[in-house]
This record gives sequence, structure tokens and C-alpha cells, in this order.
Amino acid sequence: MRWTSLILILLLLGPLLADEQEIHPYFEVEKINTGLSDFQSRASKELSTPERALSFFERQAKDGNFSDAAMALNLNEIAPENQTSKGPELARQLYEVMHRKTGFPYGRLPDRVDGQLPEAPGGENALGGRPRSAFLIATLELDVGQFEIYLCRYRTPELENVWLFAPSTVGKLDLAYQAHGPSWWEEYIPSPLRHRPFGNTPIWSWIALVVGLGAAWMMSHRLSHWLEKRLNYALFRSIRWGCAVAATSWLTYVLLFPWVPLPSLVSYALVLVGFFALVWLVSTVMDHYSKQIVRADIDSIKELDDRDKQHQKRQLTYLSIGRRLLSFLVFCVGIGILAAHSPQFRTFGVGVLASAGVLSVLLGIAAQPILWNVMAGIQIAISRPVRVGDAIEYEGTWCYVEEIAYMHVLCCTWDERRLVIPLRYFISKPFSSFSLRDPQTIRIVELNLDYLVDINGLREEFFKLYEDHELASAEFEPRLEVVSFDERSVVVRGMVAAKNAAESWDLHCDIREGLLRYLQASSGEALPRLRIRGSQSQRSNGHSERTLV
Repeated sequence: MRWTSLILILLLLGPLLADEQEIHPYFEVEKINTGLSDFQSRASKELSTPERALSFFERQAKDGNFSDAAMALNLNEIAPENQTSKGPELARQLYEVMHRKTGFPYGRLPDRVDGQLPEAPGGENALGGRPRSAFLIATLELDVGQFEIYLCRYRTPELENVWLFAPSTVGKLDLAYQAHGPSWWEEYIPSPLRHRPFGNTPIWSWIALVVGLGAAWMMSHRLSHWLEKRLNYALFRSIRWGCAVAATSWLTYVLLFPWVPLPSLVSYALVLVGFFALVWLVSTVMDHYSKQIVRADIDSIKELDDRDKQHQKRQLTYLSIGRRLLSFLVFCVGIGILAAHSPQFRTFGVGVLASAGVLSVLLGIAAQPILWNVMAGIQIAISRPVRVGDAIEYEGTWCYVEEIAYMHVLCCTWDERRLVIPLRYFISKPFSSFSLRDPQTIRIVELNLDYLVDINGLREEFFKLYEDHELASAEFEPRLEVVSFDERSVVVRGMVAAKNAAESWDLHCDIREGLLRYLQASSGEALPRLRIRGSQSQRSNGHSERTLV
């Protein structure tokens, strides 16, 4: 039975193994570039490896020999009689695009016929040690789709190995040249300014960048003077640098990049700086609004715990959370812009997310607290269990919510200390809120008194103290009740209320002191006392009952 199963498995896998063996690391064609004279003799020598093919193409194109450089292009999709006339122009276009945008990365290409890369230690290079059929040199964005520069390995009956730029690359050269080639007016730039001492960017482009930044900075100063006349001075001082940086970045990007060939890194930097400057600008305006408008009529966060200031509390809460969420969203937008405009960054990100390696695990672990806190902030903004200015009791500590930050909640305690609570921890623990529905707070005044206390007289004094107090709430009816007793005393409990937690604390302390003065004025008869009653023989001897106070 075991041998029968093994034979069946081999029979099923046989066709798959046979197909695997038929896959060759090259593209086999019957003929190639038949319209180019002397192609076969030079191709076997100059185009036998990826590194030699790229070097040959750059060397010939740099010297202006575009007819020879065209030999490095696969022109099979062009009629043989037209290859001699169209090949040099296509080679010139490819050279201009690569020279301006991608460069010629020899270090990434092997000098081997089979295109085999050295195998990296630890298996980091998945294609190391294997023959290759193609190399992706670079990827450029077009208005529609992408322009991918491929260098592929071909085999014909006459040529065993020849490395050429793929027909898919040659077919899109006109579009790539229109998008990334030189403009018509660049022909009038003096030759010395066309030199490229720093990478693939000519000197005149760097000069244009400096001039563009200077012009944009001057325009931003004009904008600052215009805003200074129309905005509050304190607000203008807060945002002038943010306006200058944002305007300079965006104006430079808009004015230069459609016309001037600059490195992609410069464009990414300008876009990101512009975005972050806008975030800082919006955050500053929101902070100014919260300080100058929402908090203009209060001196302390405790004053927000009032029924008449519910709208201000909602505004401050939304501003506090919204500013942090805005920063997080713009950070995500910045990463998205990098991914959309940079194929290398996108490839790196996809590789990290698709892999199950240590790096992706570490990134997930590192991002977890941030995402938890962001979600907690969104939860607070939507459900509003707590607002800025609310009085709460958190884990036995009485405090006011002073700020809802990006990663934590900042609370001000009754003795002016600051309690910093992580958002994730804060939202996962129960707490008492004295301001969520109605800031009016009820307090308890409790006294242990003797059985002989005059409850009616004490109740009248309690009501009088409450009615005469300026902090007492007129909407609440005070109560004084005997709630329990033991062998020595009775427990009298009074309930008072004020419009917020802070005033109710002061109120119930004042009421307690007033009742204490009333009891002291009554010769202390209502204070708890211990009574000792003697036996029958002691009473017959003239001893009376004694009371120990």
C-alpha cells in the first residue's frame, strides 16, 4: 500500500517537474536586430553580460555614437528596414531619460553571462546563486502607467547569450521621453551649465532650485505682510514661520518641477516639508483658537466645570483630539505620497509587509501602542465619556481633565499636581465623572451624635445654614436624616448640593463647621458619651448613675 501511494504521488508530480525543467533563464528568439549591420559580431563581445551591455550603451551614447548604442536595444518590433533609421533616435531618447532620471547602476548588475548574482550569506538575496533572465533597472512614472527599464537575456541560433533592453522598454520610449526628456528651451542653455558633477542633475538645475527657493521665499514674505494687516497680531506671530515654510515649499514645487530636471528626492522633500508645515500651521491655529477664544473668559481649567460652559468643553475636547488626529493623518498621507511617487519606497514597504521576517514583526510591535492610542482618541471623540474641564475621580484621585493629548490624558489634581495617564490605560479603566451629565454635585455631611440629641433643632439649623450659604444650589432640596445607630451614638447624615464639584466641597465643609458650632453652643449635650449604670446594691448605698463622656 505504501509503495502504491508513492507511485501515485510521483505520477501526479511528474508533469509539474517536467514543466519546471523546461523553464529556461533566457528568452529564445529566432533572430534579433537583423536590420543592424555588424550586430552579431559586436553583440557576442560587447553585450554578453548585463554589466557589459549597460556599459557599452552608456559609453557609445555619451560619445554621440547612437547608431552603435542602438545595438543594445531589442528592435524586433520594428521592421528590419527601419531599424537603422529609428534605432539611433530611440537610443538617444533612452540615454537622455536614464542620464537625467535613473543613472546607470553598474554595481547592481553582474558581469556574468548567465546573469547570476552572488548568493548573500544567510539567504538574504532570494535570487542569489540562480541564473537570471532579466533585470529591472528602474521604474519611472508616466501620465498613464509606468515606464519600466528592463535588461533581458536573449538566445538565438547564432548567439548563445546577448543582453538587450526589452521591447516593452523600447516601445514606451516616446512617452518616457516626452515626460522625462529635456524641454525645447534647454537647447539654449550654455554648455558649461549642462555638466552634471553631482549625479544626474545638471548645474543649471541646481542654480534654478536656489533661485526658485529665493523667489518663493520673497513671495511668502509678501504673503506674510498681507496677513499681518488682516490677522490678530498674536495669531500672526504664531503662524508666520509656518506660512513662510509652507508657501516656500509649495511655490518652489509648483514653479520648478514641471520644467526643471531635479532629483526625485528633492521633490519628495519639498512635498513632505510643505505637508508638515501645513499640519503645524493648522495645529497652531487650533491651539490659538482654544486659548484666545474658548478659554478667554476663564483663569483655571476648574472654571469649566459649570453648566453654562458645556459648549466650551466640547470645543476644547474636539480641538485637543482633532489636532492629534490631524497630525497622524497627515503623517499617513506623507507616507502615501512617498509610496505613490517612489517605486523604491513602495517596493520596500510591500516587501516588509509581505515578509514574515523579524523586521515586520518588530514594526508591528512598535506600531501597536501608537495605533491603540489613536483608536482610544477616536473613541473619546465619538463617545465623549470625558471632556476637557470635567471633574473626575480616577483610581482614588480627585482631578480635572486638563488636556487630551496624542498619547495621554493630562489631569490636574486638587493640589495642583499633574497626573499623566496613557490613553489606552485611561479608557480601559472605570472612573467616576462628576460632570458628564450635570456638573451639580451632591455632598454628604455625616455626624455621630448622642441619643439625646435634638434632631428637630439640628435639622432647623442645618436648613438655615444651607439657605444662607451663597454656594448652595437652589434647585436641590437639602435633607437631614438619622441613617443608623450603634450602642454609643446615632449617625445623622445631611445632603447638600452646589453647581459643581469644587463648590460642593467648599459648601459641605462650611455646613459641617456650622453644625459643629451649633453643637458646641448647646454645651456639648449632643456629643456621643459612654454611660455606666451601677448595680442594685450600689444604688441602695446612695450611689447614682455615672456617665463618662
